[in-house]
Amino acid sequence: MRQLATNQFTQKRDIFKTVKTSVKTKAAAKKLLDDLLEFSAVYRDLHEVSYRKWRNDELEIRSSIDAIGRFRVKHPLPLMMTSLRKYEARTLSKAELFRIFQIIEIFTFVNTSIMNARSSGGVAQMYAFHAKALSSVTEPGRRQKAIDEFAEKLASKLPSKEQFIQKFKELRYSDKFTTQKREVQYVVTKLFSLMFPAVAINPAEMSIEHIEPQSSTRMTEGEIASIGNLWFLKTAFNNELGNSPAADKLAKYKAGQLPCDSTLSNSVAWTSREVEKRTLELAERFWTVVDERFGLSKQPAKKGRAKIGSLL
Repeated sequence: MRQLATNQFTQKRDIFKTVKTSVKTKAAAKKLLDDLLEFSAVYRDLHEVSYRKWRNDELEIRSSIDAIGRFRVKHPLPLMMTSLRKYEARTLSKAELFRIFQIIEIFTFVNTSIMNARSSGGVAQMYAFHAKALSSVTEPGRRQKAIDEFAEKLASKLPSKEQFIQKFKELRYSDKFTTQKREVQYVVTKLFSLMFPAVAINPAEMSIEHIEPQSSTRMTEGEIASIGNLWFLKTAFNNELGNSPAADKLAKYKAGQLPCDSTLSNSVAWTSREVEKRTLELAERFWTVVDERFGLSKQPAKKGRAKIGSLL
């Protein structure tokens, strides 16, 4: 990883040969060992987020690192290591570090988890290229340009809004639909925190709520498992609601002044129509996150991606 984070892309099988070729003096060997020691600490911070003592103003960065880790991808590591190392050396600002990690997080979720795009050697080379580009700049203007170029590169690989929404609408989670649990947990956590930033949440104390209960026969199993029928509540309150009818749950949400999106807030009855409407609402809201992170609305429409219209 150190080789990828600071030099050109190198296949694992070629690392020893590359090091042997480039390290020919005691000074070079010492620098290599010093770099390995420094990068090993950064590597641990990225893989064991609970090990590092994060300041309160760094918790968003920790959350992003944790999310990327849950996607189980390795290609971004060179750029993430370079970015965190530069941040610690105070040659990368906190805002810049967060922006880089958020771009990686959102891109990985959209392309890997939602669109099921297969990673390739080209993706690994891309991350290694941008890691090297970032490591070599210190002047703020050039850093900004390097980050902008990285964002533009990933933006060019994103699906269209229509393609994304179609896949998003297929998200399912219930006792009978378990394969996308990780993706659904990420979506509800992300949307909840973005829609209600003033509400402090501890994911360990939260769980996914099925508004129309899983025991219901009023809807199909697919509709009950649909992302539009799911929300994020404290586990204790979720257990208290149990298998109550959806109408009773909606009344209790409002009585308890729980954070609710517009469909939940305005609904009295809960039918397949509300689930479908809310699914689209959540898809649109998540696309705003993609749009904001990559500035898609500010870019000219590209071949293969529909121009983005007005969003929620």
